[in-house]
Amino acid sequence: MFYCVLFVAQRVNPLQAGYVALFVLAAAGCFFGAVRTRTLGEPEIGRPLRVFLAATGIWGVSGAALFVAPSLRVMSAVYTVGLVFGFGTVFAWLWFCSAYAGRGYHRDRRIQAAAAGVFLLVSSIKLTNPIHHAYFVPALADDPFVHFAPEAGAFYWVVTAVAYTGSAVGLYVLFELYFASRFNSLKIGLLTVAIALPVVPKLLAVVSDRSLLLLFYEPIGAAVFAVGVVSVATESFLSVRAPGRRQLVERLADPVLIVDSSERLVEYNERARELFPEVAGSLGDPLAGVAPSVTEAEHGDRIGIVRDGKTRYYLLNRSVITLGSAPIGRAIVLSDVTDLERQRDHLEQQTAHLENLTEAMAHELRNPLAIVRGNLELLGEEAGRPDPDLPGAVERGEPGGVSAAADTGGRAAPPGAGENDSIGTALAAVERMEGVVDDLISIMEYGTPITDTEPHPIGSIIDDAKGSFGGTVEVIGGRERPIVADRTRCGELFRHLFRLHDGRGASTVSVEVLEEGFAVGSDGERFLTSERGKLFEYGVETGENARIILANAWTLANLHGWSIEADPEADGPRIVVSGVSYADEGSGGPGETEG
Repeated sequence: MFYCVLFVAQRVNPLQAGYVALFVLAAAGCFFGAVRTRTLGEPEIGRPLRVFLAATGIWGVSGAALFVAPSLRVMSAVYTVGLVFGFGTVFAWLWFCSAYAGRGYHRDRRIQAAAAGVFLLVSSIKLTNPIHHAYFVPALADDPFVHFAPEAGAFYWVVTAVAYTGSAVGLYVLFELYFASRFNSLKIGLLTVAIALPVVPKLLAVVSDRSLLLLFYEPIGAAVFAVGVVSVATESFLSVRAPGRRQLVERLADPVLIVDSSERLVEYNERARELFPEVAGSLGDPLAGVAPSVTEAEHGDRIGIVRDGKTRYYLLNRSVITLGSAPIGRAIVLSDVTDLERQRDHLEQQTAHLENLTEAMAHELRNPLAIVRGNLELLGEEAGRPDPDLPGAVERGEPGGVSAAADTGGRAAPPGAGENDSIGTALAAVERMEGVVDDLISIMEYGTPITDTEPHPIGSIIDDAKGSFGGTVEVIGGRERPIVADRTRCGELFRHLFRLHDGRGASTVSVEVLEEGFAVGSDGERFLTSERGKLFEYGVETGENARIILANAWTLANLHGWSIEADPEADGPRIVVSGVSYADEGSGGPGETEG
C-alpha cells in the first residue's frame, strides 16, 4: 500500500497526494478495526460494527480512487459507488448503536423492512444518476488541483439530510448511554465525537463554494473510532457497554455489584447503593475498599451487614462474566435471607429446647416408673412368702401359706391371698407405660426438623427395619431405588409400620415401591376406620400400642414432608406414603418382586 501511495504521489502534486494518502489510511484503519473486532468476543455488537467499518473502508477506498481516476466518467462511477456504500453505512451505524445500547430496534422486522426499502430506493436513484442527473452533475475543478467537483442537485441534499439525521439519532443513543453510565466514558466519548466531526466540512459547503468541502470525510472519523476502540479504549468500550445491561440489573430486586477481572467495581444497581452507600463515586476503585465484607466472603456464604443499628443477613452468589471464552469479571448478587436466618436461629433454639425437654422427660418419667416397678416386684415377693403363724403352710407349699377357710379354723384369708394377680396386672401396666414412654422419647428424639437428606437404596433401609416384624417382608417394585430421606428416621418409620402390622396378626408384609412413594400392606386384620385420613386421629383405632405407633408414623412421615394415609380399598391393612422423592427420577417402577 505504501508503494502504491508513493507511485501516485509521483504523478500528482503534494496536496493531492496528501488527500490520497489520507483516504487510503482511513480505509486501512477501517479494515483493521473490522478485523480486530472479532477479538471483542461479543457477536451482538461485533457483527454490526464489522459491517459498518467494512462498508466505510470501501467508502474510503472510493474516496482515494477519486483523486487518481483517469477520466471524468471513471470519477463519476467511483463517486457513485462511494455514495451507495456511504449511504449503507448509516444503516449499519444505527444497527450498531441499537445493539450496543441494548435497545433492540434492530430486531424489529418492520424497521428492517423499512430500512431495506429506503436503501434500495435511494441506491437505485444514485445508480441511475447518469440517466437523470437528479442527484449530481459530474464536473471538474482545478483549484487547488484538478479534482472531481460534482454539482449537487436537490435530491443530493435531501438524502444527505436524511443520512445525517439517522447518524445523529445513533449518536444521541450512544451519548445517552455514556451519560447514564457510572463508569468513566471519556475515552469512548471522544472517539465517538471523532465520527461526528466530518460533518463540519459538509455544513461549510452550504455557505462556501469550495468544491473539496463536498467530499465525504466520514471514513476518516470512522477510522479514528475503529483504531481507538480496538487499541487504546477496548476496556472503556466494553465497560461502558455494561450499562446497556442495566435494564436487567435494575430489574433485580437484590443488590448487584459488578467487578472486572481486577476486582474493581464497574457497575452496581440502586439496591446495592442503598446497602453500600460507599459505592457512589467509587467506580473503578477496588471492591475491597468499598465492601470488604463482600470481598472476604466466598460463593454461598451468608454475611451479616449492619445498617442503622440493625443486622441483616445476605446469601452471596458470584457469577463469572465472560467475553468470548475469557472471563472479564464477576457479578455479585446478595439475596436477603434475614428472615430465613432468624427462622434457622429460632429453629436451632427450639431443637436445643426439645433435646433438653427429651432428656428431662426421659429422667422424670423413667425414674418414677422404675421405682414403681421395683416396689411392685418387692411387694410380689413379700406376698409370696409363707406366713409362720399359719400352721401347715409350709407343709402344704401353698403360696403365702394361704388355705381354705376350713384349714384355718374359719378365719378370713390373710392379706396377700389374691394380691399376686393384682400385682401382675400392675406390673403389666407399668411395662406398657415404659413402652409408651420409650416411644414418646424416641419420637421426641426423632421429631427435630430434618435438614439433611441423602439418597439411600430403599431395600437396605427396609432390611435394617424388618427385625421388628416376626414374619416375612417382601419388596415389590425394586429394592435399589434410591429414596431421598434421613436414613435413620426413614428406618424408624418402616419399623413402626411393621410393628403396626405385626400387632394386627400379619404373617407377611409387602412394601410396594410406587412412582412417588411406597405402600406397606399385609395379610393382617383390616383397620376399623374406612375413611382415608381418619386412621391417624387419636382414639379412632383401638389398642394402646396402635395409637402411639400411628402417631409416631405420622410424625416421621411429615418430618420428611411426606403424606401418609390408609388405603380403605385394600383387602387388608395398607398404609400409603406419598410425596416421596427418588434420586433416579422414577426409574425402577412396579413389576419386580423381591423377598
